[in-house]
Amino acid sequence: MKKIKHISLIFIFTIYLSNESFCQKDNLSGFLGFSLGGPIPTNSINNSSGTPKTGALIGLSYTYHLNSKISLNAEIQYTNKRVEYSTKFRKDTLIPQEINNTIYYLNSFYNAYVNGKMNLHYIENQYTLSYNFYNRNQLITGIYLSVLTGGYDKGDVQVVIGEGGFLGDYFEKFDNFENINNIDYGFILGLKSYLYKNIFNGFKISRSIKSLYSNDIFSTRGLEQNNLYHTYAYFFIGIDF
Repeated sequence: MKKIKHISLIFIFTIYLSNESFCQKDNLSGFLGFSLGGPIPTNSINNSSGTPKTGALIGLSYTYHLNSKISLNAEIQYTNKRVEYSTKFRKDTLIPQEINNTIYYLNSFYNAYVNGKMNLHYIENQYTLSYNFYNRNQLITGIYLSVLTGGYDKGDVQVVIGEGGFLGDYFEKFDNFENINNIDYGFILGLKSYLYKNIFNGFKISRSIKSLYSNDIFSTRGLEQNNLYHTYAYFFIGIDF
């Protein structure tokens, strides 16, 4: 219910801004495209990699023209953010061994191999200022606010004791979705160009200033404390109605 309330408030605020602008020179636009990016850590993680996957986006935009150069924009859109990731880390450990009915703990190590997939669905509002600098090309800057509505962040872990072969490998599945913050916000910078009359395309880069996870899931697993922040590119094409 909290998510629905957040989405409703965002939508109502957007409609309010658009209704105010209808008293002035304004226009309504529709657009669609795709997102590409992923969460970026504040501290680099050795032996880790991420593969961005494209996700769909679709939305509406209301524009209020202050003058021939400057406009205010309020957008609401659905955004799908996807990425696949993997990491490997090594930790020292002690292995219990029974010798002549006595338990001894032997120094050893283990390697953990983590593979995961993240697929998140957001309702996102963007509030931006655009500047028309040349032949209907616009520089865009502003802020965004997103509400997480669903998805998953899951995968599996394989733990190999020592060099492997002496003790059986350990396998475990995980799902980090419950640790992801429901609200995300940050900054936007982009470009928009008109291709023909009322048809346009463009791209935006967004950078979150709120950590992806609500708690530190790294240090609780014996890793260095870290935070991840959504960093995405949006590519879109649209039309002014």
